[in-house]
Amino acid sequence: MILMMLILMLLVSGCTSQRSELTADQIKQTTIEKFETIDDYTYTMNITLPNNSTNYIVSEVSYKEPGKEKMTLHRYPENTDFTAVNNGSTIWIYNSEDNIATRNPSGVTSLLELNPLNYRSFIKLINNSSPELLGSETLNGKQSYIMQFKLNTQQSIIPLSKTKTWIGKENYLPVKSELYINDTLIITAFFRDFKINENVSDSVFEYTPPENAIIMEPDNTLPQTINLDEAKSKVDFNIKIPTYLPKNYEMDYIQYVPEDSSVVIYYENDRYRDILVVLQRPYMKPEKEPRIFGQENVTIGDDEGIYSNRTRTLEWNNKSVEYILQSEKLDKDELIKIAESMEITQ
Repeated sequence: MILMMLILMLLVSGCTSQRSELTADQIKQTTIEKFETIDDYTYTMNITLPNNSTNYIVSEVSYKEPGKEKMTLHRYPENTDFTAVNNGSTIWIYNSEDNIATRNPSGVTSLLELNPLNYRSFIKLINNSSPELLGSETLNGKQSYIMQFKLNTQQSIIPLSKTKTWIGKENYLPVKSELYINDTLIITAFFRDFKINENVSDSVFEYTPPENAIIMEPDNTLPQTINLDEAKSKVDFNIKIPTYLPKNYEMDYIQYVPEDSSVVIYYENDRYRDILVVLQRPYMKPEKEPRIFGQENVTIGDDEGIYSNRTRTLEWNNKSVEYILQSEKLDKDELIKIAESMEITQ
């Protein structure tokens, strides 16, 4: 009799547990609702790349309504730092590698807002996603839901297709996140020391560059949407356009970015929901060539370049002009074919 009662209790307990388990949509909605109760937060991330055990990044993030934000990245083993700070009226970025601090640079707002490892950006991503509950796991001592979010719209500086995120069952904050382009893992991040609504001091968002830093204050004019003739008149190099485009790609619009004198041509494919970006700007040789995990050396005519399968980006230069092609849908061979077809526009 006692044995039967124990079995019944276990069965009832099991049924209750199953009934109380949330669905993927409920977990997603609760995670978003949790964010909406937060006025400020701080956290630290350990960021790694796949198949790379020596290079990693430690990032510290702080945010406070309305719109005050700070992000620092410390790269190992290079021992270099990158800082972006927005106090609501002034934005600073500083890169210790070139010792340059820039006040109010264009584009850094997008860097802060569209960084997929930024908590705010993560919420925007999952808000426009199809969620799937993959299971549960205790990670770093925290019981967590393992969630997969397939992205329905692109709202990131990286052309992501999905994220796999461990979300704490107790507080609905991210514990770990994996970012994917198609089915390829590109970044893994572990979140720790997550603190919310502790009234982060405004002083956190004030920044003074190092004494020996080079201070730059570029023209902060926003990118201008112009036509091809106007673009030609604004730059000191010959603009090239592709003479070959894959089927269904058509020129959409052109932008000129005063900060670096770049011309960006956007080709849209409505059928496959893709945008081909063709960027060209004066070439400035970096003091140190960046090491990008997963890049591949390629040749465009007589010029050397690199292709990154992780970002679907092709880059090359002819020592005077730098060219960058990027598309989420087109593969390396198609991008090279487009690049080799580019000719000076008349």
